[in-house]
Amino acid sequence: MLLSFQMLPEQPAQELLDAGALADRLGYHACYSADEIYHKDAWLLFAALAQRTERIRLGPCVAPIYMREPTYIAQLAATLDELSDGRAEVVFGIGNIAMLEQYGVEWSGTRPIARLREAHHVMRIVLDEGSIDFEGDFYNYSGVTTAARPVQEHLPLKIGAMGGPKSMELAGEIADGLHTACAYSPEALGYAVKHFRAGVKRARRSPDGLATRLRLRSSPTCNMMYEASFQARFFGETRSCHRRGPPSSHSRAQLSNALLVVSV
Repeated sequence: MLLSFQMLPEQPAQELLDAGALADRLGYHACYSADEIYHKDAWLLFAALAQRTERIRLGPCVAPIYMREPTYIAQLAATLDELSDGRAEVVFGIGNIAMLEQYGVEWSGTRPIARLREAHHVMRIVLDEGSIDFEGDFYNYSGVTTAARPVQEHLPLKIGAMGGPKSMELAGEIADGLHTACAYSPEALGYAVKHFRAGVKRARRSPDGLATRLRLRSSPTCNMMYEASFQARFFGETRSCHRRGPPSSHSRAQLSNALLVVSV
């Protein structure tokens, strides 16, 4: 089981950077952040964190494809990967529905699952090749290139999904993993994993290396970690936690507003 730190970045920037650096020292697997107008800019925070951390992975959760153009997400991710020496990843999705409505963005009835699929295809090409010529149902490019190149041979692209089931199945079919939130019972979590695995099976993919991550709202104390481990056991497999011991009271204060991400 891997534990990650999910930011809702509303605190002073220095406190957020201190918390991310602390998570790195404590051995957290990754640091994710909401990518929404309501908070401070996740990508700028990650760029600063890349210089203050050594091991922790960094990425948005989720990057909203109705608000951010996929080639720009790929450019940001590749640049962050260079700054962090190969620790970037992207969790992308439709985005916060309430935010889309506030911006007057129509998403319902616009084939959002097909758009997610095509956005993934676009980002994968740009990350892997640095250029794109493409005519799709939602995105079109002619001779687009970027100097932003990732360090990783394969920068992970994962899908963030809440209600499902189609987005969860799509994650299993094409992406490098699934992040799901607001699922706090074994039944709800089992639902997410079931549909993710259905997508894996439909695409005849190997589940090896694919991540299913569950967000649990809690303060990362030792008791909470045991609780998270208990909630994850029904998946039938756990991975070793890289955490290096219990946090101090100061550590708990800095991380108390976090969402814990359990990777199983």
